[in-house]
Amino acid sequence: MPDLPTIAELALDGNAVSEWYGVVAPADTGAAQIERVNAELRKVLALPEVKDRLVVLGAEIVASTPQEFGAFLKADIAKWGRLVKDAGIKVE
Repeated sequence: MPDLPTIAELALDGNAVSEWYGVVAPADTGAAQIERVNAELRKVLALPEVKDRLVVLGAEIVASTPQEFGAFLKADIAKWGRLVKDAGIKVE
């Protein structure tokens, strides 16, 4: 796509786009429930057949803690919020 500008050409340096997947729960979910789901998900992500399939699909497995994922979400929301504000992007 030779006519498609790169992120750098759009002056969006430092804002590489990547996709990610995570599991979230309602705010009133108990800590014990969240920890149990996280532990089970980490077990599944560690299974060789799951790891191998995800790697073949080009995925990088990051089995974080609920606290790490929460910090990641906050940082990602702040990053893209700044970009939208700075660029003057509006919903039409």
